[in-house]
Amino acid sequence: MINIFISLSLALFSFEMFSLTTKISTLNKTMLNIPLSIFSYSVPLINQSTLHYDKNILESKLNEYFDENITKLVGSYKTKYTYYSSKSGSVCMSSTCDTINIDLEANIDGLYTFHRAMKYSIGVNK
Repeated sequence: MINIFISLSLALFSFEMFSLTTKISTLNKTMLNIPLSIFSYSVPLINQSTLHYDKNILESKLNEYFDENITKLVGSYKTKYTYYSSKSGSVCMSSTCDTINIDLEANIDGLYTFHRAMKYSIGVNK
């Protein structure tokens, strides 16, 4: 009888760990595979002397992307967007920021807190 209980407990634990690691892997892939078109779409090209992100468009598109891909895995998540200037390396408060740091935090089933930050910068291919 105790062998059956131990076997069932081990099987349940294995399934939960598989489910947890699958969710972590999917969240990580979601963060790493943000479509570059989101960033390209948010760079205004008309009458601009320098390339920069349009903060409103970029954050709106990123929130849509995360809502579509993350809400089915976790109930809620938090994102934090920080903008930088690549020339000075400091936090950018103006509307001409060319680097963004995306910080994602999600609680998975109350067992694990996923945290990942990615930095994207506008650059010129040479």
